[in-house]
Amino acid sequence: MGNKSGLMKILRIETTFPNREEANKFVERLLSQKLVACAQFCSIDSAYWWNNSIERSNEILVILKLSRENLNEVLSKFEDHPYKIPEISITEIKTTRDYGDWVNSIKGP
Repeated sequence: MGNKSGLMKILRIETTFPNREEANKFVERLLSQKLVACAQFCSIDSAYWWNNSIERSNEILVILKLSRENLNEVLSKFEDHPYKIPEISITEIKTTRDYGDWVNSIKGP
């Protein structure tokens, strides 16, 4: 770490996609518009209630890191999400000042 001390707050959004192609398309749009600093992808197995029955599927979990300033614009992009009711879990996290400065330096249009 650099010489900066202390912690900073950033936002983390978790969402899921039916496949890697859909996840990549969504993330690429956010990155190209400088709305998120980074995204991480994980393959997961999910089980959930849908249409009065238990469903199971393989999904892609996407974790987005962004500044609070970009939140409303990022949320507006979920209108194009492939799921009818997408997961949008938002958490404020504390991180190192260097990492926080980097995330917060990525500003949308």
